[in-house]
Amino acid sequence: MAKFTDETKEQVRAAADMVEVVSAETDLKRAGGGRYMGLCPFHEERSPSFSVNATDKLYHCFGCGVGGDLFEFVMSTQNVDFPTALESLADRYGVELKREEEDPEAARRRQERERLTELMDRAAAFYVSFFQTGDEARKAREYLAGRGLGEEILREFEVGYAPSAWDTLFLRGQRAGFKVMELSRAGLVQKGRNGRQYDRFRERITFPIRDGRGRAVGFGARAMRDQQGAKYINSAENEIFHKSEILYGIHRARGPMAKADRAILVEGYTDVIALHQVGITESVGIMGTALTEQQVAQLSAVVSTLVLALDADAAGH
Repeated sequence: MAKFTDETKEQVRAAADMVEVVSAETDLKRAGGGRYMGLCPFHEERSPSFSVNATDKLYHCFGCGVGGDLFEFVMSTQNVDFPTALESLADRYGVELKREEEDPEAARRRQERERLTELMDRAAAFYVSFFQTGDEARKAREYLAGRGLGEEILREFEVGYAPSAWDTLFLRGQRAGFKVMELSRAGLVQKGRNGRQYDRFRERITFPIRDGRGRAVGFGARAMRDQQGAKYINSAENEIFHKSEILYGIHRARGPMAKADRAILVEGYTDVIALHQVGITESVGIMGTALTEQQVAQLSAVVSTLVLALDADAAGH
């Protein structure tokens, strides 16, 4: 994998707000001279001994001795490696990453993956817009309101609606410049018996699925009628979506999980959203009842306690 240039690293460091990044893990109060103090997020304490230098973007705890720079803070609190921390901060603060000379084949694969995640983001935005404004989505809005989910939390999780027409997204994607092959590889369209492509998600509530860095990699979709086949369907497995490796809501829950040192595991999308709505933000979904080794490995890198809160039915038991 190609390394990022030193110039890129410094651009990310300059753009990032150290106080904003640290404040996601602990409350800070100004101490003067560009310094802030708060309770250490790395050990239990009652008196603030955790110091942040907002200018030099450094941190140090006088209680437990931990310290480092902006990147080390993200790596430690989110249990990620340096490239992931750098990419996460670059995404957050709008810095374009530049890599050192990269193998052409590796560069091609990376660009293809980026193209697919861009397509997923565009699809998610369309589904959200249709959910919020489309007459056809009224029943979906009423259903979710009946589940006690408010408009704000639905917007935060980008809940959307796929219209019932056979080729709405298929045509919109092509008009936006995406090839049929890309729409198919992303799992947004599929080929019928007559050989024609059609939308995979139709007349369903959509839940965009994002990885730990917040990149859209797939969708879950809930049927609105009994005659639609499976109640829930997911994106087809592809180079960016592997269901066994995904935890729904992980991009929002990773920080709260690390802070609480626990993860609450539920089955479905609306379960996760409902828990986040009431402040239980260390919750993620396993999208069913199968807890995989890959999912456990992700979680064990962040927390020491897993709380299973599955449905009280045979599958849940």
